[in-house]
Amino acid sequence: MEKVFRKILVFFNIIFSLLLCLCFISPYIYISSLYYISIISIFFNILLLINILFFLYWIFKLNNNAFYSMFPLILCLYNINSYYKVKGGAIIGEENKTNNIKLMSFNINKYIFRQNDENKDELVKMIKANSPKILCLQEYITDISKLYKYKFIKKKIKNYGVSILSDYPIVDSGELKIENSLNNIIFCDLQIKDKIIRVYNIHLESFNIIGKKNGKDLNFLSYLYNNIKLGVIKHQKQVKKLEEHIKQCKYETIICGDLNNNFLSYEYRIIKEGMKDCFVEAGKGFGNTFDLRFYPLRIDYIFVDNSFKVKSFKVIDINISDHFPIISEFSI
Repeated sequence: MEKVFRKILVFFNIIFSLLLCLCFISPYIYISSLYYISIISIFFNILLLINILFFLYWIFKLNNNAFYSMFPLILCLYNINSYYKVKGGAIIGEENKTNNIKLMSFNINKYIFRQNDENKDELVKMIKANSPKILCLQEYITDISKLYKYKFIKKKIKNYGVSILSDYPIVDSGELKIENSLNNIIFCDLQIKDKIIRVYNIHLESFNIIGKKNGKDLNFLSYLYNNIKLGVIKHQKQVKKLEEHIKQCKYETIICGDLNNNFLSYEYRIIKEGMKDCFVEAGKGFGNTFDLRFYPLRIDYIFVDNSFKVKSFKVIDINISDHFPIISEFSI
């Protein structure tokens, strides 16, 4: 009986080890027919925990089966800074603060925001308390543009879109026009001192994993399957469009917004190329940006040009959306 139990454990250990390894292959998949590999990476934290438990169990038993989980755990250790940071960024000296740029990105969630009139007041208080020089909002539905002198707001439908609000003059702006989607990508070229810096505000397709249609509950598994498949395909097209647009840009670049996916995704790998992830540079903890209670998930990002020096990064704990605002300070 003990031998049978051990064989069952080994079988599941191998399965979960392979699944964790697949998470690290996911960022290199650009084939829509293999979208299910992208789904696996969403459950990275769970797979990591399971493999740690298997590893500890076999170590306690002094059994060589511990090697099944050891390899994927080594991969996790190698990439640990992308999902967990023990120490935050350096403290910014007073003498350097005037030379820094502070940028905030926040998906305010159109549905939650409409349910509470006090949310707009809380949003304004939070912005004033943190005083970002550049503010990028996704699912923009409330007019707070009076807080900033310069603004670019692009709405797909009435009172819904993305925006870039700035204390710096806007010398050019535009959108990438994502077809068949309420999501969007916009950009502004900002005059910051003697430089022009391009800022992209991106809001990639949501997987919409919970929902209804015509007032009737959908079969959840079928709904989940179809939405994630469609979401992955749309993500790849949207990121390719962004990649091509960035290649034509002659300015140093900042990219921020809601990717609707984690660091083990094709989207993250493509966008991060040639950029610094501000959380990786100066964040702390899991950097959780989406409110799933006890499941940490980082899907909102601020990327800056490799030549920039990131001073700080923080996730702001405020309950007015299903996302949390993120803010970073850096010098150019």
